[in-house]
Amino acid sequence: MEAWLIGVIVFVCVFGGALGALTMRDYLRDHHRTSETQDLVKLGVGTIATLASLVLGLMTASVKGNFDDANRNVQLFAGGAERLDDTLRRYGPDADTARARLQHFVVKAAHGLWPDAILTIPEIPEEKGRTPADLIRGVETSIRMLQPTTPVQTELRSEALSEFATLWSLGQQLIADREATLPTAFTVVLACWLTVIFIGFGLFAPRNAVTVTALLICAASLAAAVFLVQEMSGPFDGLVVVPQTPFLHTLSTMARPSL
Repeated sequence: MEAWLIGVIVFVCVFGGALGALTMRDYLRDHHRTSETQDLVKLGVGTIATLASLVLGLMTASVKGNFDDANRNVQLFAGGAERLDDTLRRYGPDADTARARLQHFVVKAAHGLWPDAILTIPEIPEEKGRTPADLIRGVETSIRMLQPTTPVQTELRSEALSEFATLWSLGQQLIADREATLPTAFTVVLACWLTVIFIGFGLFAPRNAVTVTALLICAASLAAAVFLVQEMSGPFDGLVVVPQTPFLHTLSTMARPSL
């Protein structure tokens, strides 16, 4: 479900619960409005509010940590691809095939992470339609097929294989970052708790414009917080996303000719 829709649903539930409670209070009999009853309701609402704040804080910390991890992994992956390309570049023209495949893999990986990725390079006919997994295996095959003729090339080939292994590991981490989602149960429980809290607020509050406005602002603020948490739970799509800048920089560096 889209993050904005979740935010709207939370707002409707929370503010609707408050308005319903404001309306319902007129139908409560006097023995339901005693100070003891109000104190008990306030105590219960306060307890739920404490739990809700803890859960919202944990959700925020969790998605912020995942977002930061995804951002760091993108930078590490782009840096690893750049280092591997530089090693192949220093190897010489014999590694041009591996470099071309690496470039296509980086572009495919970007489009796999960001739905609206803007990275493009000229297509290689034989690589057209291949998946990122096929392309990365093609990069490894091209590196292993290199035939060093000097000690320097032998060392560079070994470095390239080591850097490729690191790049493969980082790629797997990015896949995990892309597929990470916030458990739906957390959001549902939080929305229910917030609704109960606002029902408690409206149950004994005076019905006037100031009260309704205050409840409206508070409900909108909480819905916005839930919206932001949901947005950050998907670090590669929506309004809050990990930037593509490291990939753009890496591709611009890869355009250099072999030595």
